[in-house]
Amino acid sequence: MSKPADYASVFETLNLSTSDTMDPNVTITSSPLDWRDTLRSSLPRLVLGEATDAQFKISSVLGRGGMGIVHLAYQAALGRFVALKTVPQDRASRDSENALLQEARVMGLVEHPNVVPVHVIGQDDNGRPLIVMKRIDGTAWSTFLDGKAEVPSDDVLGFHLGVVLALCRAISFAHSRDLLHRDIKPENVMIGKFGEVYVLDWGLAASMSTDVPFVPFIGASDAVVGTPAYMAPEMTVGLGCDVGVHTDIFLIGAVLYHVVTGNPPNRGQSLFDVLACAYEGRARPYPEDVPSELREICERAMAHEPGARYETVDELRVAVEAFTAHRNSYDLAATAHERLVALRAIAVDGDSDEVHRLFGETRFGFLSALQIWDANVDAQEGLQACLRAMIDHEISQNNVAAARALMAQLSAPDPELAARIDELERQLGQEAAKLEKLAYDYDENVGIGVKRWVVAVMAGLFVLPPVLERVAPIETVPTWLHWITTDGTRLAVGAWGFAFLPFMIAILYVTFTRLGDHKSSRIFAEGLFIMYVVGFGARSSIFWADAPIHLALGGEAAVFSVALMMLGIAVDRRLFPPGVVFMLAALAVAMTPAYPVPIFCGAASLACMMYVAGDILRRFVPGLSRRPFARED
Repeated sequence: MSKPADYASVFETLNLSTSDTMDPNVTITSSPLDWRDTLRSSLPRLVLGEATDAQFKISSVLGRGGMGIVHLAYQAALGRFVALKTVPQDRASRDSENALLQEARVMGLVEHPNVVPVHVIGQDDNGRPLIVMKRIDGTAWSTFLDGKAEVPSDDVLGFHLGVVLALCRAISFAHSRDLLHRDIKPENVMIGKFGEVYVLDWGLAASMSTDVPFVPFIGASDAVVGTPAYMAPEMTVGLGCDVGVHTDIFLIGAVLYHVVTGNPPNRGQSLFDVLACAYEGRARPYPEDVPSELREICERAMAHEPGARYETVDELRVAVEAFTAHRNSYDLAATAHERLVALRAIAVDGDSDEVHRLFGETRFGFLSALQIWDANVDAQEGLQACLRAMIDHEISQNNVAAARALMAQLSAPDPELAARIDELERQLGQEAAKLEKLAYDYDENVGIGVKRWVVAVMAGLFVLPPVLERVAPIETVPTWLHWITTDGTRLAVGAWGFAFLPFMIAILYVTFTRLGDHKSSRIFAEGLFIMYVVGFGARSSIFWADAPIHLALGGEAAVFSVALMMLGIAVDRRLFPPGVVFMLAALAVAMTPAYPVPIFCGAASLACMMYVAGDILRRFVPGLSRRPFARED
């Protein structure tokens, strides 16, 4: 039968208080079975008091609960102190006495190290039932959870998980006897002075079988019982047929939830609110530092549908034991997460050495955690986050190879990171292509053969003028050239400069044909051509300004000097020394007007030979050749 979605309609059918002030941590009880008269006839009379024949001498009060009061008593026959539980006179009733006897009967059936042993049940002189139990010197578990007592261990969580495991063993044993507890909560667990764990208050226990005498059958239960703050959904409707082993499993999960969060799972402003929270199975918050495995254990144990919970308490216990064994892995992962936070903070713009140090420590922490337990989800996710943070750093450092190497270590593809790396690689490729082009454009090795022949031919051409002047001087200028000059030497100097024009045009043609894609070669040829044009302008001043030959050639040498030194700085270091030679030649020609042509031509040939010699020396002397934009690998 399907359950109503709205708990209000269910709550109206229950005989429960609607008081907003009712404590949801207090147990809701029901009337026990009435078998007092049946059992009382078999109960022995226990003598209490100070008389010599008294079996038990009552001392101080050890505790007081909803159904009874527990005294410290001295058992004279055995010389020991015991705990004696009875119903106080002011609360004596048929129901309270039946409940006490019912609890004693259940505790007698559950003989387990984690259940307080019952020595005997009897009655006093007034016929009130008594339970004589082992005296427990300890503290309620809730006192530790509420912070009212200091946990007797440095490992607080480990201490509480140990209590949960002991609780599981006791409840599992009870289930093997077909008994359900139905009121598992921290207040009903006692921690002994030496760490013993005892499950108390079996007053709501019920049998899953009709064959257990003097214990109520769960199927016959028709009341809401238990502690609302910890109740399973099926407990809130008062149908015993819905309650079973899965209910106690939920209650243990609820207690475990209290351990990890500090609060019970069902909360609200009133009894109705708390029961509605339990009925609906509302989402429960967890602190961020709760390990995912422990959170999953709680959620499975407290699943809204009984079939989704652990099948047995032992299965739940094994899961908690596994988590306990994995705690070292979680601790390492938690420490690594702290470093991961620091790594993320500086991954993009932090110091690279510090980033690599943090990355190494963080990754080592997660890997160590996974080495202990390879199914640690927190460590798995942390390791992936660590790798992504480092990939971000490598991308910020333009290190594509390192970023791709880290990408290969990710457990699953990351399209966003992959796209960023591809884009970075494309941009770096474009930059590399630009740098490679710059390196090529200013590589002196490119076109060196052409340049060497050009300069060598120029050296030879510069030698011819003084030779021809000696061998075949122009003594008489033809009449048709008199409009230019009547001086044969001036005509020869000017004509020879003009004769260089076809050679310079040839240099441009060859350079742009064979080395058109090489920038420094183009600059070399263009520079020489401009140098020639400007120099020829200076030389031709002997005609249009009637300048002396030595000044005209000195001006040309000065032009060549400036041009070659600028080219030497910009594109080819080997052109700088020839520029210095032309500078000296300019001074020499200007200061020696008697031999301007031999000095100029000799200096020009020397400059050309120095360039060729520099090309040869660069092969044997490191550093003479430079590649301005080449990168060191």
